[in-house]
Amino acid sequence: MDAFATAQLSLAPALASALLHALWQITLLGLGAWLALAATARHSAAMRHAIGMLFLLAMVLVPALTFISFLQMPVPAVDAPPALLAEALGGASASVLLEHVSSSVTMVLALLWVLCVAGALVRHAGGLYLLRTLGNLPFEPMQAHRQQRIAQLAAAMNIRRSVEVRLSKDVAGPCTAHLLKPVIWLPLSLTKRLPRDQMDAVLAHELAHIARLDWLWSGLQCAAESLLFFHPAARWLGHRIREEREHACDDLAAVACGDGIALAEALVQLERSRQPVPRLLLAAHGGSLMKRVTRLLSARSTRSYWSGVAGITLVLAICSVLAVHAGVRVGGMPGVQLGSTDRHSREPQSPPSPRSPPSPASPPSPVTY
Repeated sequence: MDAFATAQLSLAPALASALLHALWQITLLGLGAWLALAATARHSAAMRHAIGMLFLLAMVLVPALTFISFLQMPVPAVDAPPALLAEALGGASASVLLEHVSSSVTMVLALLWVLCVAGALVRHAGGLYLLRTLGNLPFEPMQAHRQQRIAQLAAAMNIRRSVEVRLSKDVAGPCTAHLLKPVIWLPLSLTKRLPRDQMDAVLAHELAHIARLDWLWSGLQCAAESLLFFHPAARWLGHRIREEREHACDDLAAVACGDGIALAEALVQLERSRQPVPRLLLAAHGGSLMKRVTRLLSARSTRSYWSGVAGITLVLAICSVLAVHAGVRVGGMPGVQLGSTDRHSREPQSPPSPRSPPSPASPPSPVTY
């Protein structure tokens, strides 16, 4: 049998098994994420964002380890007619054995998952293309006095990279992209429509995305959600992560500007011109407007960051270890599997014949003299 057919027969059942176990593994991790986020409701949004990202990455890591474990398992023998095995192993094409032996359910399940993941990645690739198109749009540089204010805000957030601000009439709302050379796009009309304090708040929010490296975390989140598209817990956690990301940037911007009310007023103004943007772009008007404005105006007190880190890390470790351990221990791969069978095991053996009872000893013959 050629290597390609062997890879298909081993990869498809292992992938199908990992996907089936991922249903309860991700559910367990989603429950742990819900408990952790509920326990840190009065902590900082930055902490909740970090917790959500840890659980989301664990939702990818645990099924991946389960897939590797199933892939390394020894493959049992095939329950197939001896004539078919003799034909396939005696020199016939490997496709014959694939057609008759491999489980159609596992092949279809693995193929559907691969196609859906490829479709999600293509959609994100379209977002990258749109981002490249946005970079080629004509723009105007920020005014000199605004540049000085941006430098002050960047220094307050410990941003040591150069940040470019572009004003364009073709941009619907403020957004940020790129990691090493970050760029902030602003609508040209926004500088005339917003007062100075609100404009500073919007710039501070965009700079907060740069200071927190949210471009990197957003890319990792998009990749994880592409792999976990089939599970509702992963989709719910991704939505919560985006909310907490915007809340964390709002908190950081309010501290840098010293005025959360100005940012809330700016968000209300931006909501009137909201348009959908790719997920790889970080927009100042993302998330739920009502929740963000309520948080900024209420100024809820938060506890220390490190007070709950040990407990949350323990919950994450326990959930991950249990999921991996159970995923490895639970039964084998679905479908029919191919293994090594020698020629003697394929030939039926006749049952052993019963031993005949020993014949009685004959009496000794008389001796004649």
